[in-house]
Amino acid sequence: MPPKAKTFLWRSCRNALPTRIQLKDRGVNCTKTCALCENEDEDGMHLFFYCKKSRQCWQQLGLWSQIQQKAQLNLSFGVTMFEILQVLDPSERVTLACVMWYIWKQRNEFIWRNEVMTSVAVRDRCLNLLTSWKNVQESRNRAGVHQHRIDNTVWRKPDEGHFKCNVDFVFNWVGIEICIRNDHGRLVKAITSWSAPVLDVSEGEALSLLYAIRWAKEQNFNKVIFELDSKRVVDSFHSTRNDVFDLGAIIRECRNTFSSFFTNSRVEFIRRQANEVAHRLARAVIFYASIHYFTVLRDCIQDIY
Repeated sequence: MPPKAKTFLWRSCRNALPTRIQLKDRGVNCTKTCALCENEDEDGMHLFFYCKKSRQCWQQLGLWSQIQQKAQLNLSFGVTMFEILQVLDPSERVTLACVMWYIWKQRNEFIWRNEVMTSVAVRDRCLNLLTSWKNVQESRNRAGVHQHRIDNTVWRKPDEGHFKCNVDFVFNWVGIEICIRNDHGRLVKAITSWSAPVLDVSEGEALSLLYAIRWAKEQNFNKVIFELDSKRVVDSFHSTRNDVFDLGAIIRECRNTFSSFFTNSRVEFIRRQANEVAHRLARAVIFYASIHYFTVLRDCIQDIY
């Protein structure tokens, strides 16, 4: 159910609503009669169940018979609420909480603004609230399914005879990680480095790519697929536009070095989930020397490698 209705239900069961009886018991100088009907004292039982305006709402929604059966047991309001919830199905429980929230809202609108909300209006607003909230949840669930599919993206081995170089960058302390694997998916070499220059995230990602291209060239690796999870950097690398800022200068150096040496190679964007090995190593660089080389797996990536 909508969180505000759930919270309101909890407050009402805890007897924490400032009904006029509650206020009077706490020393507030106010009348005790119900603001909606002005016939009886306003406590939770009366306001939500016995007041004729509230009763009309329950009758219109077809819930009055179940509510009346439990309300007449003469139990405390909190216990009565639990008794009522026991006999309602899940959708009816949600409706109950939302209607109670709107009954309270109706009461406050009348007290503070002198606005009268009919029982039909309470019912309609409650149903509109539920419909809108359910539509939002369904939309989020669909987006969640789509996101789940994206999250299932996994790292894939390169084509035969190729190497794959995964690159990542950590902004906090400018950590760079480069991991090269062969066409069997086995680790060939990895390097981590960190420093503390002033860079924005895109510049740092571009600088990581430049380091990766230079390092792969130094190691004499050809036919390399460079993967990183910065779409902006990858798009800039493949763009024909020339950026005059620092990012553009780094990207141009990446292109020049790449085109001067690598054949049958490419630079690609991947999701963070498929770049997890590089990401974990990049986060671990602070625990190693400024430049650290690996030829065996580290503990921080054993479980996902």
